[in-house]
Amino acid sequence: MRNRCYRDIKKGNKISKLFQCCCIQGDENVPPVIYWSFGSSVYQYDPLLNKCRERASLKFKRAKFNMISHGNRCYVIGGVLEIEEYNTKKDSWKKVACLPGDAYPKNPSCVAYNELIYVFSAILDKEDEIKPNATAVYVFDPSTNIVKKLVEIPLSFNQMKTCVVGSFIYIASDEKHFLRFCPSQGSYFLLPEQMQECKDFGMFTKERSIVLAGGYFRDIKYKNIRVFCTDSGHWDTLSETLPDNMPIYGACKLKIPNSAGTIVPFYETNIFEKR
Repeated sequence: MRNRCYRDIKKGNKISKLFQCCCIQGDENVPPVIYWSFGSSVYQYDPLLNKCRERASLKFKRAKFNMISHGNRCYVIGGVLEIEEYNTKKDSWKKVACLPGDAYPKNPSCVAYNELIYVFSAILDKEDEIKPNATAVYVFDPSTNIVKKLVEIPLSFNQMKTCVVGSFIYIASDEKHFLRFCPSQGSYFLLPEQMQECKDFGMFTKERSIVLAGGYFRDIKYKNIRVFCTDSGHWDTLSETLPDNMPIYGACKLKIPNSAGTIVPFYETNIFEKR
């Protein structure tokens, strides 16, 4: 009923394990293009042709940042306060905005919703220390390049992932926190906690469900796949597992155009699994 396939793609000499990535794809009839980065290096990967090439470098060297697509542009947010935009036609980066001065730029989480990019970040106090029990929600408008603070959530996270289902943004942390944020009201609601503490996990959506996969906690590396149903509000664990221990540092969603025929991205005969 389903094909699963995996492939190790070419490694860049300047890319460490803490990379970030995003996919730019106008619609499902346009071939997807994946960009990934670490430090100041940027690579472009074609998953259909399995070809990779280096692109223009970032203007600011970064670590612990986010990479997100919006329309036909790519943005890097975090690591430093400056926000950069990538022009795919000109193969060039430019600074377009800055996070507010009280934002702690390390390990933010970004998600696109209603033509805006929401940035969830720790906050610095007047002594430049991380403010306890506080997470800022900033809104970045790519059409005006304006960043505003929307609200503060009275919770703090070491690491978090975000995704959108319906009219809500869901936040999962490495300390089992799980909550639903309402962008229109600037309010949040605590949901049943995750089934386990976990760092460097992947967060994905499938219809109205949220899938958490991969990651590790202390010396434990997880292969199981956890699913939260937004309609029932319950967690479940799938019977199938990941093929290997997988801390997930960057992830993106893409669609294969019908015009690609039977092409399967990342396909290799010796690691192709069919069910």
